[in-house]
Amino acid sequence: GVGNVCLSGGEFNGVYERTAGHYGLPSVRKNTMFLWYNVRNLRVENLHIEHQRHWGMTHFFCRNVKLRNIDFFAIPHIPNMDGIDLRVGCHDFEIENVTGRTSDDTVAMTALGRMDQVEGKEPHIHHIKIRNVLSDPFMYLNVRVLNQDGNQIHHVDVDTVMDVSEYYTKRKPRAAIGIGAQGNVYTKFCHTEPGETRELSFRHIYSRAGMAVRLDEYCADTTFTNVKTFNTNVVGVSTLGLGLKLENVVFDGFYYSSKPYDPYVNMVDNQEHFLPSILRLPRASGELVMKDVRVNGLNCLCELGGGNLQIRFEESGISEIKQLLVNRSDETVMINGEVCGDA
Repeated sequence: GVGNVCLSGGEFNGVYERTAGHYGLPSVRKNTMFLWYNVRNLRVENLHIEHQRHWGMTHFFCRNVKLRNIDFFAIPHIPNMDGIDLRVGCHDFEIENVTGRTSDDTVAMTALGRMDQVEGKEPHIHHIKIRNVLSDPFMYLNVRVLNQDGNQIHHVDVDTVMDVSEYYTKRKPRAAIGIGAQGNVYTKFCHTEPGETRELSFRHIYSRAGMAVRLDEYCADTTFTNVKTFNTNVVGVSTLGLGLKLENVVFDGFYYSSKPYDPYVNMVDNQEHFLPSILRLPRASGELVMKDVRVNGLNCLCELGGGNLQIRFEESGISEIKQLLVNRSDETVMINGEVCGDA
């Protein structure tokens, strides 16, 4: 598929995940615009995809794939209109220049379950390069990383992600970047174990979402470089609070723009009322390093509680914060070499 092509799914046919395969409706896979299974050496360029009836481009056990210049325009308010999905067994992908509007995650790497196996192939997702995702994902994520059930995701390199949503027309997306999930929504066999989500790199992240980065479950050996929020962002880095483990996770360059009294600060994740803050990490453990954080005027720096996370702010400019720490329990916070004792 090379050329300036417009593909449209037409009118929505009523297939949601809960209705797929029932009432005479097709399965989710038969409702997908593109479905690639056990394919290698695939190249798709220069497509405009409108109103995909479910997932836009879906890959299982694909390798050596190049996707470039893919633009989406999805009907809003219809769930599961993802853009590009990498499912189990995908590796050695190059994804570049993904734009437009999706009604779910724009680019998602989801290694879930143990079905759809290809004999002799591992179910892990790895060695993925993503460049220039400039999209409005409606209420969801620009780029998502999600693995459970013993499947791994590692060696993912993401450069330049921008949330281009317009906050005044609808609820904001959940986050520009999401890693993991909490609860039992996706788990079929087991939750993520240490070592299964690792060696991820994200650079140049620009967010209008409720959160810039959402971390859940487990993440190791991961870096975020140059994260910038717009004034509709509420929390810089957040989790649902059901248990998060971090190992060698570093943010280098975090520029936070929200102020204490922004009128849209509470429009995030089903209207939960979060304090505008750099970190909201209840029940988190491990160690987190925040380098070169810049913020001037904020309700609180860290909203914590119920965990033993060690947080280090290094070479950071932090001023006029109403409260440095909220709900701290066994967490330790250091700011430019000094232990913070403000509870």
